[in-house]
Amino acid sequence: MAMIQASFRPLDRARAIGAWAGLGGVFAVVGPFLGGWLVEIASWRWVLIQNPQPGTRPLQPSQSAEPVR
Repeated sequence: MAMIQASFRPLDRARAIGAWAGLGGVFAVVGPFLGGWLVEIASWRWVLIQNPQPGTRPLQPSQSAEPVR
């Protein structure tokens, strides 16, 4: 919420908060169904192989950047 307030002008803030809340609600419903489908199709072990990869992608650019002096 603090990032939304810092990122948007006061006139656009209500729309951004509405989108954030709406998408959060949608994904709270879709996530368990998608996870259940994934476990039924593949296996619960596949999630352990697939899951760390998206989590490490944001770290790659930060490791190649030069340190701030």
